[in-house]
Amino acid sequence: MPRRLWVSVTGLLGLSLSAMADPAFVAGDRFVYERTKYDATGAETERSDVTWQVLESTETGHRIQIDELLSGTPTATVWNFDRDNNALSQEIGHCRNVNDPDSGRYRWPMSNDSTWDVAFDVTQVCQYETLETKPQAHCESSAKVVWQGEYEFLTLKLPAIAIERVVACGGPGSGLAGAIAVRWEKELLCPTLGVRCTFEYDWVGLAAGQWTAASLQAFRDDAEHQRYSGRVREVIKDTELK
Repeated sequence: MPRRLWVSVTGLLGLSLSAMADPAFVAGDRFVYERTKYDATGAETERSDVTWQVLESTETGHRIQIDELLSGTPTATVWNFDRDNNALSQEIGHCRNVNDPDSGRYRWPMSNDSTWDVAFDVTQVCQYETLETKPQAHCESSAKVVWQGEYEFLTLKLPAIAIERVVACGGPGSGLAGAIAVRWEKELLCPTLGVRCTFEYDWVGLAAGQWTAASLQAFRDDAEHQRYSGRVREVIKDTELK
């Protein structure tokens, strides 16, 4: 057990998670997850590891490299997060996919009855000989805290907070017109680590004409009983803290 994690845990056990613990990331910290993908019938289709490695952590935020398997190809991308761990941008070569103002994953402080709604735009910004910008999507997220308790990891019981979100993203600057992608996300956040311990989402893509404002609202009101095309689940399996 790394001493830094042990001290952090003993300082948090028994405390309310009404405020975000300040994750003391250090360059070189690594968090390894096992990712499992399922089809619409619940059958497993793929299993792989996903690694988050901290490249830099400052007073304003964090820069983290994520190594994963995408369509069978090992892929590494760099993400920038604010201090509250909301994704700000993804770096891809000369380009950045920017979330404006941020991904809205968390809103602090949190309590047992916390809810929040967030809208954000995703824009690709590329620096070649000239600066090029291209709208990618408009997203709307509805989130709530559903549970607080503990999660067992590395022989310890870590404070944890369970969050559910319904995130719908449509075409460039569309305000959710045309086709949309909907995800029902279930996350178990472990503030002691500063990362999620488990993350699961059910997803579906709906073409233009396959959804209405009412059917989209049904996902927000009763996500569990909607139709999905598949599921992805990630569970933390190892850490290396510097």
